[in-house]
Amino acid sequence: MTPKLPECAVPQGARETLIDFGPFAPADRHATVDVDGANPQAANKAALYALMDGASSLLFWTHSAADLPTLLDGIDTSIAPVHLVGDLDPLEASVALPARSQGLFNVDPLEQRARSGTWFTGSWASDLERLRRAEGVLPEDLGAVVSNALWAAPQGAVGQLAWGLASLRAMKPAAGRPVGLVLQATADYFETAAMTQAARMLWTANPLWIVGRVAGAAPSDDASDLIDRGLQAQALALGGCRDLWIAPPHLLDQNLDPWT
Repeated sequence: MTPKLPECAVPQGARETLIDFGPFAPADRHATVDVDGANPQAANKAALYALMDGASSLLFWTHSAADLPTLLDGIDTSIAPVHLVGDLDPLEASVALPARSQGLFNVDPLEQRARSGTWFTGSWASDLERLRRAEGVLPEDLGAVVSNALWAAPQGAVGQLAWGLASLRAMKPAAGRPVGLVLQATADYFETAAMTQAARMLWTANPLWIVGRVAGAAPSDDASDLIDRGLQAQALALGGCRDLWIAPPHLLDQNLDPWT
């Protein structure tokens, strides 16, 4: 008799939704790579290359909701979460996204106002109504309320926590829907871990999806820089980030230029 071996990465039921781990670190973690969607076909090629090269989550800088079918071609968004950043119409985005998509619809009106001096729609009330529409039409596992707390990174860990948690509260997320919090690692290992853990302990209203960004946006092959980034990523993971947003240590394979 041949023993039946377990299958890897096969859901146990028709639909599996990850539980909210509250103040505890999530069981699954993703390595997130960001891709500029200005050229949708090239961006899709770069995203697929990143997934084959070890990434398990993607952040797209999107320029139009019409680009989403091309950007997501060949990507199973129920397995590889996608985080969409850009001024996108929620209804148009919902049409392009599969029903079981995971990730974050990252259009933070408070960060937009603080950074640019303008609202997406012209007023806070209209931006808030836009978020309510997004929660109503986007896939249920896709967070519509997201705080870009890393915008407050110059103020340190306390500044990021204050900005992030206050803005999440101000945006009044719908009960039960995941919310996103984007934090940036600081230069202090223990402070970074404590910041992330504190966010999980202080925010209990909704399932919290934390994206932790390792400082340093440009690729690098400097040994000391890579060690620093590794320690920052470790601190974010220990604190309970679900996604680790890490700039790749090298440019993509020179034999595969995704931007041409």
